[in-house]
Amino acid sequence: MTQKEVAKANDRDLVDQKMRELADAQNSVTTVPTKQERKAQKSQKATAGSSWFDLPKTNLTPELKRDLQILGMRSVLDPKRHYKKENGKIRPPEFSQVGTIIEGPTEYYSGRLLNRERRKNLVEDILAGEATTGRFKRKYEDIQKTKTSGKKAHYKALKEKRRSTRV
Repeated sequence: MTQKEVAKANDRDLVDQKMRELADAQNSVTTVPTKQERKAQKSQKATAGSSWFDLPKTNLTPELKRDLQILGMRSVLDPKRHYKKENGKIRPPEFSQVGTIIEGPTEYYSGRLLNRERRKNLVEDILAGEATTGRFKRKYEDIQKTKTSGKKAHYKALKEKRRSTRV
């Protein structure tokens, strides 16, 4: 028999499309993603999703990190306000944005900050508030006074007082 006489069959004609898909599905092996793969998939998400208005992933700059630390310690800033305690280490949010508040035209006199009162970030704003109130300095001095009250300086002052009463 020569090659001219041999009939050739097309592979696609032998099995129809449905049967081929079924065979491929049964032979394929599904793998469970590893921890590293799952972590990589999580980190690939650039936004929080459309239900969260596509909030972008947090770009953690040193300034933002400092501001978030201050927000975590906000209970120290105002003694009259009480906040829920944070459990454990404060972690930055996965998705966040930082914006600038722009006052409306109706707030020109009532809620408006003057240019000299505006600060670049939260840290500068808090330090400017501290300069006017002096609360942190006062608290520091009180703590230092109570800490040194029972120590060597207190004992030396007591001994000196006893010596002066003898003479």
